[in-house]
Amino acid sequence: MDRHQLAQYIKANLTDDEVLEFFMAKPTNPVQSRSKPTATPSDLPRRVTKPTNTDQLVLAAIGPGKGYAVSDIEPLVPDVPRTGVQRALAKLKGLGTIHAAGDRRFMRYALTLEDAETAAKEARGA
Repeated sequence: MDRHQLAQYIKANLTDDEVLEFFMAKPTNPVQSRSKPTATPSDLPRRVTKPTNTDQLVLAAIGPGKGYAVSDIEPLVPDVPRTGVQRALAKLKGLGTIHAAGDRRFMRYALTLEDAETAAKEARGA
């Protein structure tokens, strides 16, 4: 029986109320979803907060007393690509090991917030 024949059978043998009741009824055996279950935050792996070798190289390149831009740090760690330097700086900043001041091209990183702010002001020319 194809769809057309089924539709004719329903029109001939069922009332509108019966059809409506059939379609509004809850299924007795619901179809199981094939999608993967959603992970809760406790199921997800935790981020690594331990400094890596790259982080240590970037931290050693910064040194005390001066604020550095990414372009200043990059030549000091030649084995690390620019994105690796940026990732390490973001991680170290998140850990509170280094501080950043300024925005966009005037962003400077230093071991103390005062040094970073001073370097950012100098970079901006203020």
